[in-house]
Amino acid sequence: MTSEQLPELAAADPQRAKRILANRQSAAHSKERKACYITELERKLQTLQIEVTTLFTLAQFQSAIH
Repeated sequence: MTSEQLPELAAADPQRAKRILANRQSAAHSKERKACYITELERKLQTLQIEVTTLFTLAQFQSAIH
């Protein structure tokens, strides 16, 4: 169902048109939440990669001392 067909459907079957519109809005909201979640995971990944690098460097430094 395209956006151009929605007004025609609204005249013929307003409940179905309302449901289609609500589903589209829900899908858009879900897509936005997913994008935020992915961004947050990428930020956490970057933080953990920095921590791993730091700890690896520290471990090598300590093993060089002993």
